[in-house]
Amino acid sequence: MKSIDNFILEKLKLNPQTKLKWSIRNAQDGDVITFEDNNNKHIFIFANMEKNWRGVDHIYGHVDYPVGKSYINFCSGSGLLSLASLDKVAEDQFYLSTEAEKRLLFDKLKNGGYTWDNEKKELKKI
Repeated sequence: MKSIDNFILEKLKLNPQTKLKWSIRNAQDGDVITFEDNNNKHIFIFANMEKNWRGVDHIYGHVDYPVGKSYINFCSGSGLLSLASLDKVAEDQFYLSTEAEKRLLFDKLKNGGYTWDNEKKELKKI
Protein backbone atom coordinates (compact mmCIF):
# COMPACT_ATOMS: atom_id res chain seq x y z
CA MET A 1 0.00 0.00 0.00
CA LYS A 2 1.25 3.47 -0.89
CA SER A 3 2.21 5.63 2.05
CA ILE A 4 0.63 9.05 2.57
CA ASP A 5 4.09 10.65 2.21
CA ASN A 6 4.65 9.06 -1.22
CA PHE A 7 1.14 10.01 -2.31
CA ILE A 8 1.75 13.64 -1.32
CA LEU A 9 5.16 13.70 -3.03
CA GLU A 10 3.62 12.40 -6.25
CA LYS A 11 0.68 14.79 -6.22
CA LEU A 12 2.84 17.83 -5.49
CA LYS A 13 5.40 16.69 -8.10
CA LEU A 14 8.20 16.72 -5.55
CA ASN A 15 11.46 14.88 -6.00
CA PRO A 16 11.30 11.94 -3.54
CA GLN A 17 14.98 12.29 -2.61
CA THR A 18 15.10 16.05 -2.01
CA LYS A 19 11.39 16.77 -1.39
CA LEU A 20 11.83 19.86 -3.58
CA LYS A 21 9.63 20.89 -6.51
CA TRP A 22 10.77 18.97 -9.56
CA SER A 23 11.01 20.32 -13.10
CA ILE A 24 11.83 18.71 -16.43
CA ARG A 25 14.80 21.09 -16.45
CA ASN A 26 16.23 19.12 -13.49
CA ALA A 27 15.89 15.75 -15.24
CA GLN A 28 18.94 13.50 -15.39
CA ASP A 29 19.90 10.95 -18.04
CA GLY A 30 18.09 7.73 -17.12
CA ASP A 31 15.20 9.33 -15.15
CA VAL A 32 11.81 7.75 -15.83
CA ILE A 33 9.38 10.56 -16.63
CA THR A 34 5.71 10.77 -17.54
CA PHE A 35 3.85 13.43 -19.51
CA GLU A 36 0.48 13.86 -21.15
CA ASP A 37 0.05 15.39 -24.56
CA ASN A 38 -3.38 15.69 -26.21
CA ASN A 39 -4.83 13.11 -23.79
CA ASN A 40 -2.04 10.65 -24.62
CA LYS A 41 0.10 9.57 -21.70
CA HIS A 42 3.77 8.76 -22.31
CA ILE A 43 6.23 7.09 -19.94
CA PHE A 44 9.80 7.50 -21.11
CA ILE A 45 13.43 7.27 -20.10
CA PHE A 46 14.94 10.73 -20.31
CA ALA A 47 18.17 11.25 -22.26
CA ASN A 48 18.66 15.03 -22.54
CA MET A 49 17.17 18.38 -23.39
CA GLU A 50 18.66 20.63 -26.07
CA LYS A 51 17.62 23.72 -27.95
CA ASN A 52 16.22 22.87 -31.37
CA TRP A 53 16.79 24.88 -34.55
CA ARG A 54 14.13 27.38 -33.39
CA GLY A 55 15.84 27.91 -30.05
CA VAL A 56 13.11 25.99 -28.17
CA ASP A 57 14.03 23.41 -25.52
CA HIS A 58 13.42 19.94 -26.94
CA ILE A 59 13.32 16.69 -24.96
CA TYR A 60 14.94 13.45 -26.10
CA GLY A 61 14.55 9.98 -24.66
CA HIS A 62 16.01 6.51 -24.87
CA VAL A 63 12.66 4.68 -24.72
CA ASP A 64 9.03 5.83 -24.92
CA TYR A 65 5.88 3.90 -24.05
CA PRO A 66 2.64 5.52 -25.21
CA VAL A 67 0.34 4.10 -22.52
CA GLY A 68 -2.41 1.88 -23.86
CA LYS A 69 -0.56 1.03 -27.06
CA SER A 70 0.81 -2.41 -27.84
CA TYR A 71 4.31 -1.16 -28.65
CA ILE A 72 7.29 0.74 -27.28
CA ASN A 73 9.36 3.26 -29.22
CA PHE A 74 13.15 3.22 -29.23
CA CYS A 75 16.02 3.85 -31.63
CA SER A 76 18.59 1.19 -32.37
CA GLY A 77 22.21 1.95 -31.64
CA SER A 78 22.90 5.20 -29.86
CA GLY A 79 20.05 7.12 -31.46
CA LEU A 80 17.59 9.07 -29.35
CA LEU A 81 13.86 9.60 -29.70
CA SER A 82 12.56 13.10 -30.24
CA LEU A 83 9.70 13.36 -27.73
CA ALA A 84 8.46 16.87 -27.12
CA SER A 85 9.20 20.57 -27.40
CA LEU A 86 8.46 22.92 -24.53
CA ASP A 87 6.60 25.19 -26.93
CA LYS A 88 4.10 22.35 -27.52
CA VAL A 89 3.93 20.66 -24.10
CA ALA A 90 3.95 22.76 -20.93
CA GLU A 91 6.73 22.13 -18.44
CA ASP A 92 4.24 21.29 -15.71
CA GLN A 93 2.92 18.36 -17.77
CA PHE A 94 6.14 16.43 -17.03
CA TYR A 95 6.74 14.67 -13.74
CA LEU A 96 8.90 11.92 -12.29
CA SER A 97 7.03 8.68 -12.94
CA THR A 98 5.30 6.94 -10.07
CA GLU A 99 6.44 3.45 -9.06
CA ALA A 100 3.36 2.02 -10.83
CA GLU A 101 4.23 3.90 -14.06
CA LYS A 102 7.85 2.73 -13.90
CA ARG A 103 6.66 -0.85 -13.41
CA LEU A 104 4.35 -0.47 -16.42
CA LEU A 105 7.24 0.71 -18.62
CA PHE A 106 9.70 -1.94 -17.44
CA ASP A 107 7.09 -4.72 -17.75
CA LYS A 108 6.36 -3.56 -21.31
CA LEU A 109 10.09 -3.65 -22.09
CA LYS A 110 10.44 -7.13 -20.58
CA ASN A 111 7.45 -8.42 -22.56
CA GLY A 112 9.16 -7.10 -25.69
CA GLY A 113 12.38 -8.93 -24.84
CA TYR A 114 14.35 -5.97 -23.45
CA THR A 115 15.69 -4.64 -20.18
CA TRP A 116 17.10 -1.20 -19.34
CA ASP A 117 20.74 -0.95 -18.23
CA ASN A 118 20.79 2.28 -16.23
CA GLU A 119 24.59 2.26 -15.79
CA LYS A 120 25.25 2.10 -19.55
CA LYS A 121 22.08 4.06 -20.41
CA GLU A 122 21.02 1.53 -23.03
CA LEU A 123 18.50 -1.18 -23.81
CA LYS A 124 19.70 -4.76 -23.62
CA LYS A 125 18.11 -7.68 -25.44
CA ILE A 126 17.21 -10.46 -22.99
